[in-house]
Amino acid sequence: MVRIRRSDRKKILRIHNDRHSLNIRNYVGDNKTNKGIRETALDTPGQFFFYNNGISAIASKISVNEQGTGIICEQLSIINGAQTVRSLNKAYSANAAKTNDAHVLVRVTETSLGEGSSEQSFLGNITRFNNTQNAIKVSDFFSNDVVQSSLAKRFGNLAFAGKKYWYKNKRSGEQRKSSIPIGMEEFANTLHAFQFGPTDVFGGTSYLFDQSRDKGYVRVFGDGSEAYTSLDDETFNRLAGIWFICESIYDEWKLNRERVSAEEAEEAKRRSDPSEPVSRLALERRWLVYFAVGEYMRQVSRFRSANLEIALGRFAKPQFALEDGAALVKAYVGPACEVLIRLYRAASKSPDFTHRNWFRDSRTLRDIENDIAGSKSWFKHLPELAKKA
Repeated sequence: MVRIRRSDRKKILRIHNDRHSLNIRNYVGDNKTNKGIRETALDTPGQFFFYNNGISAIASKISVNEQGTGIICEQLSIINGAQTVRSLNKAYSANAAKTNDAHVLVRVTETSLGEGSSEQSFLGNITRFNNTQNAIKVSDFFSNDVVQSSLAKRFGNLAFAGKKYWYKNKRSGEQRKSSIPIGMEEFANTLHAFQFGPTDVFGGTSYLFDQSRDKGYVRVFGDGSEAYTSLDDETFNRLAGIWFICESIYDEWKLNRERVSAEEAEEAKRRSDPSEPVSRLALERRWLVYFAVGEYMRQVSRFRSANLEIALGRFAKPQFALEDGAALVKAYVGPACEVLIRLYRAASKSPDFTHRNWFRDSRTLRDIENDIAGSKSWFKHLPELAKKA
């Protein structure tokens, strides 16, 4: 660990800018990451060492100085750390006094800088491996969250058809043949789609795993303002119940899509119409089907003054949810698909209609809500969600 003094900063910056630097990427500008590096150096310099990955460099020779307080490097070249070097320099220029307390890890490897093929191959490998990492997804930062850890533990107590559930709050290459896996990101996307609509409408994965007020994470795993600090039985049952309901929706959606598409294709064939069936296009993405079914359930529950939260919670038992409960869910999928087909057909007549954007437009969600609200004749034919629980 070293403290980057003013003189050191200039030297390191000059080394980094030198045409012989082996860093594979120059400073990429004031993006979000680099602004964060700079802000840490200015606002919490004492924590900089713990938050930053540091700098990697190579040198042809390394020796300890006479005082034993530092090292002397010959032909020093930075191979990883361009963003740290330039961001620290910008922070120092903004406020030298504050950044004097910032420490950064610097790793220097002594190696030959010869021109031979073996030396060049080794240098290439050092540079490549220092700049190669498995990509970190934004969801990975939530793997140890109290809610995610609790979900993993609670799902581990559930089983269906002799297999235990495995909630994968941490990405892993591990395989468990005797388990039923549930990916954390898939789980979060599914619950959000059922309750609020596809995350693409709101901003995608970055929105879904944002803990700010009214953002995705606190809406799915919190009260809309803050994330849960613990997960009680009632909350877990509601979240798990939605998941299992959507499992049944998924199976019925695929069957429904194929059936109505085949019927429409047959009718188009009789009319010699070569265009793709509207039903197949309208039902292309399951996320919007989850929302439409969820909206039917919400509005039917209000219409009957029923407690939807309790009903959802009863689906947390896989044996009920995926057998008797699946038949109840199935009754909602057909009407929901009809709504989507009807709205898609109407929207596609507009000259500025775009298929892809229709699934990402907040107006589509409002149209679904309004259409279902005007379909109360359906409500009396739909079953109580938990009457057999």
